Amino acid sequence: MKTYYGSYTDIMESDIIAIFGNYKYYFTTNFNKSKFIENVEYYTRLEEVKITNRYGIEIDLQDYLAIWYYKKVQKRGFRVEKLENRKKINNFKFEIFNKYE
Repeated sequence: MKTYYGSYTDIMESDIIAIFGNYKYYFTTNFNKSKFIENVEYYTRLEEVKITNRYGIEIDLQDYLAIWYYKKVQKRGFRVEKLENRKKINNFKFEIFNKYE
């Protein structure tokens, strides 16, 4: 149900949507949506840089970190849907080193 101020009490009824990466994110308020949109790219890039600096590998965690940030912003429920027509293809090359050889 939508309140007088435009927020939703039930996230399953919400039509406040943001699309980022391969996912569609639902929000109960426009404030949470704008906060997410303004900061999600910065947050995901910052966390990827931290991981790269700490472990010395570059890895794409954008979708995972965006969902993690969504959970920090959206407090009244959780609703994320994967977009069906967007597929991400990653080609990873793994090299295994045995330090005892």
